[in-house]
Amino acid sequence: FAITAYQGRNLQFIPINFNKVSKLNNQDRKKQQVLKRMGSFGDLAFDSKSQLPKVDFSGLNQNKVHTPSWDVARNKVLRSLEDYGGFEVVYDKIGTEICMGLLGRAVPELFAQNEDTELGNPTQVPLHGAWMYKEGFPFLGIQLANLDSEAAMEEHVNTIWPQGNTYFRNTVWNYAVQMQEIILMIHRMILQGLGLEHLYEPHIESLTYSMRFSKYCEKMSNNKNEIVLPPHKDPNYLSIICQQNLDGLEVEASNGEWIHVSPLPNSFTVLLGESFMAWSNGRLKAQLTELKWMGRRRDIL
Repeated sequence: FAITAYQGRNLQFIPINFNKVSKLNNQDRKKQQVLKRMGSFGDLAFDSKSQLPKVDFSGLNQNKVHTPSWDVARNKVLRSLEDYGGFEVVYDKIGTEICMGLLGRAVPELFAQNEDTELGNPTQVPLHGAWMYKEGFPFLGIQLANLDSEAAMEEHVNTIWPQGNTYFRNTVWNYAVQMQEIILMIHRMILQGLGLEHLYEPHIESLTYSMRFSKYCEKMSNNKNEIVLPPHKDPNYLSIICQQNLDGLEVEASNGEWIHVSPLPNSFTVLLGESFMAWSNGRLKAQLTELKWMGRRRDIL
C-alpha cells in the first residue's frame, strides 16, 4: 500500500513577486536580501546524488521555531527542495504501532470493500470521487478529500461503512493529525527561508488536506522496471508518501539523474508540488516523479 497525504489550497494561490517583497512585509526588505538568505543554503553538505536527502524532524514542533535544531532542519529542507524537489523526513512521533495498525489492518479493510457498492463508481478525474482509477494504470486509489476535522473523517467512514468503523476512523485520523503537523512545519520553514513568515497564518488558513490510499491490482506484469505511473508532477503544494513493501518510486533530481527512493521504516517521502513552485516564483522545484513495478509478487503498494 502507499498512503499519500496531499495538501493543497481551497483558495486561488498568489505567486510571490520578489520585487514586491519589501511592500508585502512592510519592513522595507529588499529582494536581494531575501535571495541572499535563500542562497546561503548552498553551503550545506548532502548525501550522494543517488538518494534523497534525509531531514530529521525528531523533537521538532511549532514551539521550537527559533532553536538551532529547527534552523538546521529548515536549511536542509530548503536546499533539498531546491535541488531535489523533495526529501525523506524522519519523524519520531509516528510510531510503529500507528503505521502497523494503518497498513496492517485499517487500509486492507478499506480495500476489502466491494467496489460496486454505493461508495461510487470509479472516476478518471484526478482527486475527485472516492474510488479512483485510470485506464491503463494497474492500481486503484481511494481518496479521502477535505480531511480537515474529525467530523470530516466521520463522514468519510459513514459513507464507506454505514454501520461505522471505529478502528479505521481512529487509526486514520491519528495518522492524519501527525501528517498535518509535518506539513505545517514544512510550510513555516519554507516561508521563513523566503523571508515571508509574516504570511504564515493567512497562508495556512487557506489550505485543505486530503489522503489517498493506493493498491496494485491483482494481475501485474512480471516485467521488472516497468513504468506503471509515467513521469509527472503533482499540482498541489506538498505530498507526503508512506510506502509498504514497495520501492518503485523514483524522483528526478535537478541534474537530470533519476533517484530511486527506498525510505527507512520511520521515514516518509516529501515531494513539492507545482503550486508551491509557483508560489516561490520557481525558487523551489517540483521535480518529475515516476513509479516502477519492480517485479515483486505482492499485490500491495
